[in-house]
Amino acid sequence: MAQWWWRLPRWSRVTIGIGAAAALVKAGTQIFIQLSPRITPPAAGFLLHSPIRRGYRRPDQTAHQLQLASGHQVLEIGGGTGTFTVPIAKQVAPAGRIYSIELQSAMLRQQANRVAKSGVANVRLHQADALRLPFAGNCFDRAIVIAVLPMLRDKQRALREIKRVLKPGALLAVSEELAEPEYVPPMVTRRWCERAGFQHVVTYRERWFYVSIFQLHSG
Repeated sequence: MAQWWWRLPRWSRVTIGIGAAAALVKAGTQIFIQLSPRITPPAAGFLLHSPIRRGYRRPDQTAHQLQLASGHQVLEIGGGTGTFTVPIAKQVAPAGRIYSIELQSAMLRQQANRVAKSGVANVRLHQADALRLPFAGNCFDRAIVIAVLPMLRDKQRALREIKRVLKPGALLAVSEELAEPEYVPPMVTRRWCERAGFQHVVTYRERWFYVSIFQLHSG
């Protein structure tokens, strides 16, 4: 070990050691999830709308980055407990709708409860797999995938399905959060989406998350 290491105060060495160990654990978890993808279990649903999460990101801000307008038809992949469902529904009301899919029935019930309590009437919930979307082609103006894409077992198939149901020129927003165990950096998300035929528009970077916007070519 280099001499500079032993010149550091003991508390500094301990802090650095703990940080390095945590980074290794997180990296190992990310690799494991990519090798064996798994989705957030319903029992952890409370974390999706926790004060901690809402403290480092505002769902309405993410909705604003999608350039939403009344009348837009929006697809949400993996709506979870509805943290982003309700703000998006409000931004596309009254003429627009959000169609949110969730694979797990127990998670879908939590989302339905949150939507019902919000009073919004332009939400349509579907229990469906992102790899087999129950929608016709060319019917959505926007698609949003938050903290979901790395957990899908076939990312390219899911992105092709999203591409199929989006209108030409539509926007796709993919967001990942540093606190999530499946987190991948923006460059990985961009590579996945461009491989599927989307064009990168912009990436909004915050301290604890990012939102990458992609567009479906109109030609």
